[in-house]
Amino acid sequence: MKAKRKVGGLTIEAAYAIAKRACRTTRDFDYDDMVQECVLEMLKHRSKITGKAKAYGYCKMRVRQYWDSINRGIKDRGVTWRELGIQSLNVEVQDGEGNTTELANLIADSYELQRSVEIVTFLKGLPGKVKRIAQRKLDGVRLTNIEKSMLAEYAKQIY
Repeated sequence: MKAKRKVGGLTIEAAYAIAKRACRTTRDFDYDDMVQECVLEMLKHRSKITGKAKAYGYCKMRVRQYWDSINRGIKDRGVTWRELGIQSLNVEVQDGEGNTTELANLIADSYELQRSVEIVTFLKGLPGKVKRIAQRKLDGVRLTNIEKSMLAEYAKQIY
Protein backbone atom coordinates (compact mmCIF):
# COMPACT_ATOMS: atom_id res chain seq x y z
CA MET A 1 0.00 0.00 0.00
CA LYS A 2 1.34 3.42 -0.97
CA ALA A 3 1.94 5.88 1.89
CA LYS A 4 0.01 9.15 1.66
CA ARG A 5 2.01 12.37 1.59
CA LYS A 6 1.21 14.65 4.48
CA VAL A 7 1.31 18.34 5.36
CA GLY A 8 1.63 18.39 9.12
CA GLY A 9 -1.09 16.02 10.24
CA LEU A 10 -3.12 16.40 7.01
CA THR A 11 -2.96 14.64 3.67
CA ILE A 12 -2.15 16.71 0.60
CA GLU A 13 -5.75 16.35 -0.58
CA ALA A 14 -7.07 17.74 2.71
CA ALA A 15 -4.54 20.60 2.56
CA TYR A 16 -5.74 21.53 -0.94
CA ALA A 17 -9.38 21.36 0.16
CA ILE A 18 -8.67 23.72 3.07
CA ALA A 19 -6.68 26.08 0.83
CA LYS A 20 -9.49 26.17 -1.76
CA ARG A 21 -12.04 27.02 0.93
CA ALA A 22 -9.83 29.76 2.41
CA CYS A 23 -9.10 31.34 -0.99
CA ARG A 24 -12.71 31.78 -2.09
CA THR A 25 -12.53 35.53 -1.47
CA THR A 26 -9.60 36.16 -3.82
CA ARG A 27 -10.04 37.51 -7.34
CA ASP A 28 -10.77 34.90 -10.01
CA PHE A 29 -7.51 35.34 -11.92
CA ASP A 30 -5.46 35.01 -8.68
CA TYR A 31 -7.40 32.09 -7.20
CA ASP A 32 -5.20 29.22 -8.45
CA ASP A 33 -2.00 31.04 -7.48
CA MET A 34 -3.34 31.74 -4.01
CA VAL A 35 -4.31 28.10 -3.48
CA GLN A 36 -0.75 27.10 -4.36
CA GLU A 37 0.70 29.78 -2.06
CA CYS A 38 -1.52 28.61 0.80
CA VAL A 39 -0.40 25.01 0.38
CA LEU A 40 3.22 26.20 0.31
CA GLU A 41 2.56 28.23 3.48
CA MET A 42 1.20 25.10 5.13
CA LEU A 43 4.25 23.13 3.99
CA LYS A 44 6.55 25.81 5.39
CA HIS A 45 4.84 25.61 8.79
CA ARG A 46 3.97 21.90 8.74
CA SER A 47 5.59 21.23 12.12
CA LYS A 48 3.19 23.72 13.75
CA ILE A 49 0.03 22.46 12.01
CA THR A 50 -1.81 20.12 14.33
CA GLY A 51 -5.22 20.09 12.68
CA LYS A 52 -7.56 21.54 10.10
CA ALA A 53 -8.29 24.68 12.10
CA LYS A 54 -4.60 25.59 12.36
CA ALA A 55 -4.10 24.94 8.62
CA TYR A 56 -7.12 27.11 7.79
CA GLY A 57 -5.66 29.87 9.99
CA TYR A 58 -2.39 29.85 8.01
CA CYS A 59 -4.34 30.03 4.74
CA LYS A 60 -6.51 32.91 5.93
CA MET A 61 -3.37 34.75 7.09
CA ARG A 62 -1.93 34.41 3.56
CA VAL A 63 -5.20 35.61 2.01
CA ARG A 64 -5.21 38.60 4.38
CA GLN A 65 -1.64 39.44 3.26
CA TYR A 66 -2.82 39.17 -0.35
CA TRP A 67 -5.64 41.66 0.18
CA ASP A 68 -3.39 43.99 2.17
CA SER A 69 -0.92 44.09 -0.72
CA ILE A 70 -3.74 44.73 -3.21
CA ASN A 71 -5.22 47.53 -1.10
CA ARG A 72 -1.81 49.05 -0.37
CA GLY A 73 -1.03 49.03 -4.11
CA ILE A 74 -4.24 50.87 -4.92
CA LYS A 75 -3.57 53.47 -2.23
CA ASP A 76 0.08 54.00 -3.25
CA ARG A 77 -0.35 54.17 -7.03
CA GLY A 78 -3.98 55.08 -7.34
CA VAL A 79 -4.44 52.31 -9.95
CA THR A 80 -3.24 48.75 -10.44
CA TRP A 81 -0.96 47.51 -13.23
CA ARG A 82 -3.85 45.68 -14.87
CA GLU A 83 -5.96 48.85 -14.90
CA LEU A 84 -3.16 50.57 -16.80
CA GLY A 85 -3.26 47.79 -19.39
CA ILE A 86 0.20 46.43 -18.50
CA GLN A 87 0.16 42.64 -18.54
CA SER A 88 3.93 42.09 -18.43
CA LEU A 89 6.94 43.82 -16.95
CA ASN A 90 8.94 42.95 -20.09
CA VAL A 91 7.20 45.72 -22.05
CA GLU A 92 9.54 48.15 -23.81
CA VAL A 93 9.09 51.73 -22.55
CA GLN A 94 10.95 54.99 -23.01
CA ASP A 95 12.76 56.42 -20.02
CA GLY A 96 13.09 60.13 -19.34
CA GLU A 97 16.09 60.45 -21.68
CA GLY A 98 14.36 58.93 -24.71
CA ASN A 99 16.07 55.52 -24.45
CA THR A 100 13.97 52.37 -24.71
CA THR A 101 14.31 49.88 -21.88
CA GLU A 102 12.22 47.19 -20.22
CA LEU A 103 9.74 48.32 -17.59
CA ALA A 104 11.17 45.77 -15.12
CA ASN A 105 14.61 47.43 -15.36
CA LEU A 106 13.16 50.87 -14.62
CA ILE A 107 11.28 49.55 -11.61
CA ALA A 108 14.39 47.75 -10.33
CA ASP A 109 16.51 50.89 -10.74
CA SER A 110 13.99 53.04 -8.87
CA TYR A 111 13.78 50.42 -6.09
CA GLU A 112 17.58 50.33 -5.73
CA LEU A 113 17.70 54.12 -5.59
CA GLN A 114 14.95 54.26 -2.97
CA ARG A 115 16.66 51.50 -0.93
CA SER A 116 20.04 53.25 -1.01
CA VAL A 117 18.44 56.53 0.14
CA GLU A 118 16.78 54.64 3.01
CA ILE A 119 20.10 53.06 4.03
CA VAL A 120 21.98 56.38 3.93
CA THR A 121 19.24 58.02 6.00
CA PHE A 122 19.36 55.13 8.47
CA LEU A 123 23.17 55.30 8.74
CA LYS A 124 23.08 59.05 9.39
CA GLY A 125 20.72 58.42 12.30
CA LEU A 126 22.95 55.84 14.01
CA PRO A 127 24.39 56.66 17.42
CA GLY A 128 27.99 57.88 17.40
CA LYS A 129 29.19 54.82 19.31
CA VAL A 130 27.89 52.45 16.64
CA LYS A 131 29.51 54.57 13.91
CA ARG A 132 32.85 54.38 15.77
CA ILE A 133 32.53 50.60 16.14
CA ALA A 134 31.79 50.25 12.42
CA GLN A 135 34.81 52.40 11.58
CA ARG A 136 37.01 50.25 13.83
CA LYS A 137 35.77 47.15 12.00
CA LEU A 138 36.58 48.77 8.64
CA ASP A 139 40.07 49.63 9.93
CA GLY A 140 40.65 45.95 10.77
CA VAL A 141 40.66 46.33 14.56
CA ARG A 142 39.42 43.24 16.41
CA LEU A 143 36.05 43.89 18.08
CA THR A 144 34.89 42.63 21.47
CA ASN A 145 31.82 40.38 21.70
CA ILE A 146 29.71 43.26 23.01
CA GLU A 147 30.75 45.46 20.09
CA LYS A 148 30.03 42.65 17.62
CA SER A 149 26.56 42.08 19.05
CA MET A 150 25.79 45.82 19.06
CA LEU A 151 26.87 46.10 15.42
CA ALA A 152 24.87 43.01 14.48
CA GLU A 153 21.77 44.40 16.17
CA TYR A 154 21.88 47.56 14.08
CA ALA A 155 22.79 45.61 10.92
CA LYS A 156 19.53 43.61 11.27
CA GLN A 157 17.58 46.85 10.91
CA ILE A 158 19.15 47.56 7.52
CA TYR A 159 18.09 44.21 6.09
